[in-house]
Amino acid sequence: MNTSDTKNKILDTAERLFARQGIGATSLRAIVREAGLNVAAIHYHFGSREALVLEVFNRRLKPINQQRVARLEEMEQTRSPAIPLNDLVRAFLEPVFSYFYDQPPQVRGLMARLHTEPDVTRPVLQQYHEILQRFQGAFLNAAPWLTPEQVRYRMSFMIGSMGIMLSGRHPAFCGKNGARLKPEQLFEEVIQYNTAGLSAGAPKK
Repeated sequence: MNTSDTKNKILDTAERLFARQGIGATSLRAIVREAGLNVAAIHYHFGSREALVLEVFNRRLKPINQQRVARLEEMEQTRSPAIPLNDLVRAFLEPVFSYFYDQPPQVRGLMARLHTEPDVTRPVLQQYHEILQRFQGAFLNAAPWLTPEQVRYRMSFMIGSMGIMLSGRHPAFCGKNGARLKPEQLFEEVIQYNTAGLSAGAPKK
């Protein structure tokens, strides 16, 4: 097995175990045992447990955030003076849904962990602080009746709803009590819900 294969095997195994049993509950020994490797291989390729966690998430998040930024920049160049809230919500959420609906359940489960284990995953989110700041500025421009603090809160609620959907445990995914939506229907519900939440408090016309 070459170096690249070994590194990818560690990432794939860590991703699977993080999704199944949690990041904090998964030891390096558990990862290497399932991968059929030794702890030295992790230290060689990643240097530390924290670096491994970062890379597991970053290989999924980087393409998503690249799409988010590309969509935001395109709208900033073609729409003025403000981008409609619905379009901003879609630009922020659609890359997530379009990416993860094509992935196996373990990948969606991994991203749900990002929102349920904040103490462990905070360094991951800190890397994308600049992107969040850019979207916050766009939301403030589109909803000037909100304070920066309100936008931050409402963006966190939006991210939380995204985490719930990615967990796959919502009745809309599971079909509990007869409720089951197609992915595109579910996505539109999430878009409309978050647009309405961000719009709350708008001056009456």
